[in-house]
Amino acid sequence: MVTEVQPMLRIRLFGPVQASQSGVALPMPDRHDVIRLLAYLLLYRDRPLARKTVAFVLWPDGSESSARAQLSRTLYRLQHEFLPPAAGRGDGPWLKASTSELQWSGDRPSWLDIQEFQERCDRGMGVGDGHALRSAVEDLERARRLYRGELLQDYADEWIEAERKAFASRYERLLERLAQLYVLDDQADRAVDVCRQLLARDPLRESAYRIAMYAHMVKGERSAALRQFVECEAVLRRELDVLPEPATAELARSIRAGDALETLTDLVFDPRLTVRGGPAGDPPRSAPADRERLGSFGRVPETPTRFVGRADTVQAIEQQVHDQRLVTLTGPGGCGKTRLAIEVARRCRASMDAVCWVDLASVAGADDAVHTVASAVDAASSGAAVSAASIAARLAKSRALLVLDNCEHVLNACAALSARLLAACPELRLLVTSRERLNLSAEVVWPVAPLTLPQWDAGAWQSPASAESVDLFVDRLTRRDPQRVLSADDLQTVAKICARTDGLPLAIELAAGQAVYLSLAETAALLDRGLDALAGTERDTPSRHSTLRRTIDWSHRQLTPSERALFRRLSIFAGGATWQAIDTVCRPAADRGDAPAAPDARFDVLRSLIDKSLVLTERVPGLPTRYRMLDLVRRYAAEHLEASGEGASIAARHARHFADVADALGARLRGADSASALAEWDVEHPNCLAALRAAQSIGDVLVALRLTVALWPYWASRGFIAEGRRHVEQSLGLDGGEAHVGVYAQALNGAGSLAFLLGDYPAARRYYEACLDFERRIGDPRRLATVLTNLSLVLRRQSEFDAARALCEESLVLQRAIGDPGAIAATLSALGNVCFRQGRFAEAGGFFHESLRLRREQGDAADVSAALHNVGLAFAAQGRYADACHYVEQSVAISRDLADESGLAPSQNLLGGVLYRLDRVDEARAASLAGLNLYHRLADPSGVADALHVLGRIALDGRQPPDEARRTVEESLRIRARLGERHGVAQALRLYAMHLVAAEELERAAYLLGVEQQLRAIIGAGLPAGERQDLRTCVYSLKRLLGPSRYEALFELGLRASGLAWDEAAVETLLTVDAVAELRRWRQGRSGAKPEIVVSGLALSR
Repeated sequence: MVTEVQPMLRIRLFGPVQASQSGVALPMPDRHDVIRLLAYLLLYRDRPLARKTVAFVLWPDGSESSARAQLSRTLYRLQHEFLPPAAGRGDGPWLKASTSELQWSGDRPSWLDIQEFQERCDRGMGVGDGHALRSAVEDLERARRLYRGELLQDYADEWIEAERKAFASRYERLLERLAQLYVLDDQADRAVDVCRQLLARDPLRESAYRIAMYAHMVKGERSAALRQFVECEAVLRRELDVLPEPATAELARSIRAGDALETLTDLVFDPRLTVRGGPAGDPPRSAPADRERLGSFGRVPETPTRFVGRADTVQAIEQQVHDQRLVTLTGPGGCGKTRLAIEVARRCRASMDAVCWVDLASVAGADDAVHTVASAVDAASSGAAVSAASIAARLAKSRALLVLDNCEHVLNACAALSARLLAACPELRLLVTSRERLNLSAEVVWPVAPLTLPQWDAGAWQSPASAESVDLFVDRLTRRDPQRVLSADDLQTVAKICARTDGLPLAIELAAGQAVYLSLAETAALLDRGLDALAGTERDTPSRHSTLRRTIDWSHRQLTPSERALFRRLSIFAGGATWQAIDTVCRPAADRGDAPAAPDARFDVLRSLIDKSLVLTERVPGLPTRYRMLDLVRRYAAEHLEASGEGASIAARHARHFADVADALGARLRGADSASALAEWDVEHPNCLAALRAAQSIGDVLVALRLTVALWPYWASRGFIAEGRRHVEQSLGLDGGEAHVGVYAQALNGAGSLAFLLGDYPAARRYYEACLDFERRIGDPRRLATVLTNLSLVLRRQSEFDAARALCEESLVLQRAIGDPGAIAATLSALGNVCFRQGRFAEAGGFFHESLRLRREQGDAADVSAALHNVGLAFAAQGRYADACHYVEQSVAISRDLADESGLAPSQNLLGGVLYRLDRVDEARAASLAGLNLYHRLADPSGVADALHVLGRIALDGRQPPDEARRTVEESLRIRARLGERHGVAQALRLYAMHLVAAEELERAAYLLGVEQQLRAIIGAGLPAGERQDLRTCVYSLKRLLGPSRYEALFELGLRASGLAWDEAAVETLLTVDAVAELRRWRQGRSGAKPEIVVSGLALSR
């Protein structure tokens, strides 16, 4: 009878939660409650749990009945939607569930990282109590690798936090014990590494400093040991203002005095542990009788420089080496495969009988490769014939790690030897580095990624010093030039250099070598001169790594003609491409014959370039697989494309293809699929932008205009507004554009929209009016209605409300006749905003609600977010702040999920204003500051003025210095004046008067309220409820403090001021006016015969 082996369920709770069965990852449930319930059952798996308790712990905020109901629903999802179903009739359930209790079942095979972690810790921490030293090291190392991150790191429940702290504390005790054991096991280097990791988690842990000091002494590094003490002393003084413990101070004193190591053990080690020369303890582990302890052969190379970054990668590969038989590190030349393998090999020495390193870089052929491996493992010393069999015989009885470095030029020989060794040596592990995989069934391929780069955001590289690439550059530069001190500005330049190198370690090291002789700015400029600029200067640099060009040349020489053709054509893509795009653009002409005709055969060529590490594979969730080159490799390939003479034709084909892609994405961006379209735009934008530049360069006006029309809505959504406007205007300026009437008119609409978003209303009006002329001639009612609505937006900002309303109403008639719900919703929104500015808030709310209903029916998330914002705006204007908050918070959530900054900015700012009216002042300030930052990123001056206005109103609560608060309002006022937003000028003048009242500058406040009233009457603007109440309070205060007659006189003075252009000059005059002097002069003028007098640039009519 054959017993069926049940599939193993594996669950990891350290770091991101993961689950798999039989090696296949299980999809994570959408609802966090399912994982929270699973985690609770696993953490307390040793006992039955009362349902009532589980419900209360997981859902503490609701009633008992609702919590129990939530538990039932979540339990159902856990059992039926997440946990794998039974594989056979004999399978038991994953959970033991009764009406009153729940418990994780041990009846089916499962593995839990937390369970193995606990078991390994228990065994490893028991050394000295009968547990062998080497076995303890293996147990604790395995436990350390299992701890991939904090327990349930993405969850914040109180009960999880308590368990997380307990596991973290145990992990730190594990690290301390492991560091001690490494010292005892003659691995002081690893002890120091573990101490460094422990101190990164707990910088105040003195015991870790003591172990590190002792380990440095074992290595003969007395100065390093004392530096460790100085660091300990400085940290304690800075953080706690205390001195080190007596044991730490005594250890430092003994090191300075040159005391023998044997006298220091009691200050460092648990007394149960064995220390050479110290108390008796456990003997070292002996190899089992059927295993041979090999001598030290093929030693891992020593490295003269510090290993930088990739700590998580080293740990993950080490785990793979323990779990798998053959691991191959692949990647292009210079990506750091060898150095990474050295670090992994060093870490594996504790758990292997031997680690053997074989450098194959200089071998010439298959026989030479076998002889080199045999020599490294001492299989050639017996005088017998050297073969794979003799190597296998030497390794057969050992748990050894064999590292084969630089296999790409003897790939077949290495593959054959590896297959033979894996079959003959059951405990052997192989770690291979190669630009191309061995292609064996047992092989786990690990592509070596470049070093991490700093992120570019808000016009600067963010936290450059924390990026691995920058760390490597600085380390190599200061090693050769120790006097070089880098400033924050220098690190920005270093970040730019590293970004140009794609994070490729070889390129970074070569660039750092050049920076020894050049300034950083000169080094950055050097990278623009091509690959030949990066050349090594150190004599011990391998010749294959002496220049970057030589490194890539070697790979290029190995390519077939069809591979070379595709390789150079791939350089046309910016940011990678899908296979469909590659096949369309790079497919050769029929008469060339330089690539296979069949699609499968053409894809095989691409696959070969991937296997040779010249092309990288990228997977973006929800999108087709993409293929790209590192930028330095791409620049090399581009040189070959230019030399081939086919660069122009490939560029034209690329531009035409991505014009089609952009058309399709542009249509999706306007529909219910906008969220996924935005995500796809993000990855295709570099290619579309490159296509646009190429079309503009060669004068292909139709392709340029098509790309412009498709791209500008994406630019608006992602905040590339100023750059986008330049591209649109460049396309509009190409000769012959007006001949393509339809697409030219659409480009004018795009130019108007981007100018509007930048606050350049005169330019936006010119573009829209020109577009309107074209559209009236074309006669397409849909497009005509769109530009009518857009032009109304400009007129509303210019406070021409009646004209704006007329355009909206004309547009709405067209839209209703067409029957397009999305377009109707957009026009209703515009019409509602005009009514809002006129103070007709209930009518505006009606339009906004109808727009929201249509938007929800359409399903476009970004449009729904905008409609929710507008409804919240109308409610706020009517004083219904709780209702407003409800809608605006939904808008914020949707825009945040979409990463739509242009939608998020106004909703964050409106939320700030609403929260302020609800007396949630701190939250209000945070929300408006977030809106202000977004507006700055978007380069939206009108939005900046909006946010400053809200912050200026919040500042009246007295938590901000008065002068600083007033300057905030002044800046908002100046921006409004510069933009010509007269409604905003009136709004800012009103707020400024409130700040003057707070500063007891009462006469100026009364005067400016009169000016504000005059402007509001001219444009016909209304006041929302909150601002209306603010104005009443301000007037009441002024009348009480000045007296009614004096207030009325000053108010009338402002009301009658004439000659105001409402521009920047007029605003500057208003900000400095002496109201008392103006009043005195005006009264004197009234007694004479003059009809008016001009004072301080203002004409005061009577």
